[in-house]
Amino acid sequence: MKAALIAGATGLTGKNLLYSLLNNKNYVRVFILVRKELAIKDAKLTQLVFNYDNDQNYQDLPVVDDVFCCLGTTIKKAGSEEAFIKVDMDYPVKLADICSKKGCKNFLIVTALGADKNSRVFYNRVKGQVEEKIKIFIFDAIYFCRPSILLGDRAELRVGEEIGKFLSKLISLFLFGTWRKYKAIESSVLANAMVELAAMNEKGVHVIESDRLQVLGRKDGKVYVSVV
Repeated sequence: MKAALIAGATGLTGKNLLYSLLNNKNYVRVFILVRKELAIKDAKLTQLVFNYDNDQNYQDLPVVDDVFCCLGTTIKKAGSEEAFIKVDMDYPVKLADICSKKGCKNFLIVTALGADKNSRVFYNRVKGQVEEKIKIFIFDAIYFCRPSILLGDRAELRVGEEIGKFLSKLISLFLFGTWRKYKAIESSVLANAMVELAAMNEKGVHVIESDRLQVLGRKDGKVYVSVV
């Protein structure tokens, strides 16, 4: 029986992941980091009111088997590139560092399709830099999950993203072969895939592209994992 920790449990993927873990018989404890407690009650669930800028909060983190990091924002919501980096890179890296030192076993994080530390695209570059910083920490396994455009109902409306989702659904009808990884992916499928990855008992650092997440999240075929 395992315990899990979720950072970003109120986001699109995090919410699906929370319910997936609560309904998974292999997990007996699920901890979530929240700014204020959610109106969710479950015998497995422990809500930790958490400030990512408070060093002591990190020291008080529980030791768990699987750490799921779904933290993420947009530049518009963050207000600046610096604020975006703080949420999408600084917080996840610090979380991974502390959880590694505490002896947590597996670290799974949502990055992005096209993550590349040398990318000219700011978003992809930050996601690539996150991967580079986290891959040095000691865990049994680290999984970088790189989804394409995420589908699902967000709490807030992102007009540009909604347009992108619509176009992506249309384009997905024509994506085959090596282009399959560009198909939009349901956030629930991504969440299921992350739970499946945590159960693999693998070692090392793994990059999971969006097409592989699609397969794993639906449990309808063999999943191939590329190792860094």
